[in-house]
Amino acid sequence: MDQTADHATVRIGDRATGGTRTLQAAYIVGADGAGSFLRPYVTDDVEDLHGTQRLLIVDIHPFAHPAELPATNGFIVCEADKPVTYCPIFPPKLRFEFMLGDGDDAEEYERPTTVYRLLSRWLAPGDYRMQRTDVYEWHARLAGRWRNGRLFIAGDAAHEMPPMLGQGMCSGLRDAANLAWKLARVVTGRSGPDRTRGAWADLDVAVVTLPSPHLAAWLRDHEADAAIIRPDRYTYALTRGSAALDAATLALHERLAGAEVSA
Repeated sequence: MDQTADHATVRIGDRATGGTRTLQAAYIVGADGAGSFLRPYVTDDVEDLHGTQRLLIVDIHPFAHPAELPATNGFIVCEADKPVTYCPIFPPKLRFEFMLGDGDDAEEYERPTTVYRLLSRWLAPGDYRMQRTDVYEWHARLAGRWRNGRLFIAGDAAHEMPPMLGQGMCSGLRDAANLAWKLARVVTGRSGPDRTRGAWADLDVAVVTLPSPHLAAWLRDHEADAAIIRPDRYTYALTRGSAALDAATLALHERLAGAEVSA
């Protein structure tokens, strides 16, 4: 990976043939997961937020859907010993996720006999085919910076969290939506790559945690044009729709484009 003042370059090796090729672009975005290849080119600073979790993931194919389990909705049972998440996936498949403790042995919990015991409250061993039993480990980590010149990281490459209720994936989708329109404006010449960096840095940050119907009233009460959400912590805004937030953010961007903002 290399970059100059006007472009970035990535060299790709083909493991099968041993050949290489080079790609050049105005910017490179590494949305390449928790083991990101691009992240070391952006930052060596990764903070451990001490939220590591292990889950036993069990996928089954029931021969008949059990009456005790909903067919279209999931649930979480918050038990002290083994909290469990249930979610129906593509019919007729069902998934169960059991949170493991520090002293739980992964191999023991991946054994069919253990899975039969864990699922016995809902299903008898002969009522389903076991398709997968795997223990996964997730971390909560935060990269110290998400940009180095023409190189960016996004999603799990920038911030990891256990996948509770899909929030890890949702945060990655938010990164993509947030970054895509900004890069599009830069590469089409409608915005400069660094014109607003100082202005954004000096703005106070408003974290909106109110229910979405009240967002407009909140903005009016605070004489604000938009709510700016810090991307480096678990903060969020509930809006009346992504289009409304995008429009407000674009309006603020235009306002800041030539502005001088004092600290």
